[in-house]
Amino acid sequence: MTSDLPTTGASVADVVASAASRKVLEISTGEDLKRAINGVRKIIDKNLELRTKYAHAPEKFMDCEVELDGAIKDLSALAASPELYADAASSSLPSMILGLLTHDNDDISIDVLKLLAQLIDPDVLAEEKDADKLVDAIIDKGGAKLLVQNLKRGLGAEGVRNTMEVIDSLIEVKAELCNTFCGETKLLTFLVKQLSPNESIDDSKILCGELLFALLEGCDPACAAAEDLVEKILEFCSRYIDRVPENSEEHEVVCNVFNALALCIDCQKGKNAFVANEGFELIFVMARKKSYALPLALDCLDRALAGSAPACEHFVSIGGLKILMPVFMNKSIARVCKVQKKFFGSLILRRAESHIVSSLAALMQLLETNSVPYRRILRKFYADKDKIDRSVELFKSLEQAVEQAATDIGDEDAAYLAKIDAGLETMYKSVVVLAHLACDSAVATYIAKKFHEQRMSLETLAAYLGEFISESEGGDAARLTMLAELLREFLANVAASSQE
Repeated sequence: MTSDLPTTGASVADVVASAASRKVLEISTGEDLKRAINGVRKIIDKNLELRTKYAHAPEKFMDCEVELDGAIKDLSALAASPELYADAASSSLPSMILGLLTHDNDDISIDVLKLLAQLIDPDVLAEEKDADKLVDAIIDKGGAKLLVQNLKRGLGAEGVRNTMEVIDSLIEVKAELCNTFCGETKLLTFLVKQLSPNESIDDSKILCGELLFALLEGCDPACAAAEDLVEKILEFCSRYIDRVPENSEEHEVVCNVFNALALCIDCQKGKNAFVANEGFELIFVMARKKSYALPLALDCLDRALAGSAPACEHFVSIGGLKILMPVFMNKSIARVCKVQKKFFGSLILRRAESHIVSSLAALMQLLETNSVPYRRILRKFYADKDKIDRSVELFKSLEQAVEQAATDIGDEDAAYLAKIDAGLETMYKSVVVLAHLACDSAVATYIAKKFHEQRMSLETLAAYLGEFISESEGGDAARLTMLAELLREFLANVAASSQE
């Protein structure tokens, strides 16, 4: 391969003069398009012939290569006429472009990437109804795999960046292509490998992080849950046990990678890979060391436990409660959030608390009530009333935020959306935690006392639990209904005793 267009046989000044003297090509009609394609085809054929004939004498095909370089750049004029994209899609243009993508001359390949970036710019494609047919034609002819293969040929930073920009545009225009790139290529693994924190953060690494997250966000969870991918992402995350980003750009990359990990573990296959590669243990270390990335890790903890009884059992069995409860009590997370506020912003503590409450609710909901792990959780609370006080305190603050958010909003739908933004889902889960604790009559009496001191009503707790049940589905709804029955029975006993 060559990294630059050959210049032997003509001076650089001659090449520049030749490029400057080229007539600007206009492609505004079907005939213009055919003429342009035929012109490029002739140069390609000539270039192939000369390269074959003079394989060891590059000066012999230098002029032709310069001509080909200019012809590729001329094709960018097509971007000004997206109404011709449907015709271009049915022509030999897609095959021709993809063929040039793998040209032995790196500069030719990079010029093709720049051409693709111009042709499939989302703003350009939005101008014409059938313009995306060109994208379909490029993908149908193996464009996705060729783009990823091209990343591995060593095009340098510019080539890698150009390729990622093309892929980013493709998935923006056709979201379903996320499954193609994630399931049929090794793009995700390549992106993670590019994100070494031992090197300075540049535009390419920022784009890597953004593209990794965008691909995983758009693809089927099963495509995102490959064990080797989860393993490699965890390796990246582990570098931030002791490390703090040097700047906001590095922080942005870290956030995108942790968010990508969270998406990987949304399905059971991903959760299994997370457990197998000691994802919980990584979070434990980050909690003990009060790592900068702990707020991001708590999101992953929340996702890993959600909907997975085996993950919940494993979490408790390896001592997860010893880590989770201090975080729940605000002993470590508040300090991390305060120190790292410059990176995460003022709302980070609220988001961290949301993940902690959600994790506790998942443990209580998914573990069998007669199991050892479930009883261990309850003992943590029953042995220390400060933890029960903290549960009541969290519920109160969440309820106030939710109710205040809907104040003075007349429209019911708008009020509901405002409540969601204020933490309605987290409030419901804090209710679930309290309802599980209230299954013990002595603890229930203590909770009732704390509610009375705070001028709150346990009937409100029951009402919120009812709302949550109505919005839940499947097994969760059945388990919550059982909880609601226990809570109602407790409330009836409280009412009866107060009348005696």
